[in-house]
Amino acid sequence: MRIFNVLPGFFNPQKLLKGALLGVIISVSAHAASENTAATNSSLSNEAEANNVVNAEELKPLLQPLANSTGEFEQRLYDQQGELVQESSGTFALKQPGRFRWDTVEPFPQNLISNGKTIWLYDPDLEQVTIKSFADQQDQLPIRLISGDFSVIESGFEISRIIEQSDADLSNTENQHYVLKPLESEQLKTIELTFSENHIQSMTVTETTGFNTVFEFQNNQPLEKLELSTFEFAVPDGTDVFYDD
Repeated sequence: MRIFNVLPGFFNPQKLLKGALLGVIISVSAHAASENTAATNSSLSNEAEANNVVNAEELKPLLQPLANSTGEFEQRLYDQQGELVQESSGTFALKQPGRFRWDTVEPFPQNLISNGKTIWLYDPDLEQVTIKSFADQQDQLPIRLISGDFSVIESGFEISRIIEQSDADLSNTENQHYVLKPLESEQLKTIELTFSENHIQSMTVTETTGFNTVFEFQNNQPLEKLELSTFEFAVPDGTDVFYDD
């Protein structure tokens, strides 16, 4: 086993989730993402009005089921022109507060694991693991959001409910769209959440660079009898270890 220190900025969870094709920084779309996804999300944001700003309490019950669940994900990364750059798929497990496991299966295996205190990114093909503290940092807002750290909703975002022109009824639960604008973040521009019948369908993360990461959550099931060891990681023999302090 060889141990290395990571250069500052190397372990950016936002790039990590994305670059690891785990993108659990996440955008989830139950509707198949296409090359027009970025344009569609942008148009939704433009339809938001100032009087649609909502309280964090409206969003918490919608996210609660995801924060304690297992399922499958698909991820797509789009560039500034809306062109598909990367895509991946795998399985996930989330347990509030702050525990998560994202196992990418395609196009190559990778594991992103956290016990709420430490994050491990393991690449079995390269026999490398990168380790970082799961700290209270702004660039970790998306993963903290979906893993049940709802304090970030209360203090970290301005939240707007998007009303499409075809649906001006706020009580309608068939399609619910929210835009979360981080109050302090150099990396994130918006996080857009889509729900249908009170179930999360998509989360799209737009970076200040113009890149969009879109996730689709599928076959979500309530978390049942999952051992806490699922959210721990033991470094295999012969693995190079990178620490980002």
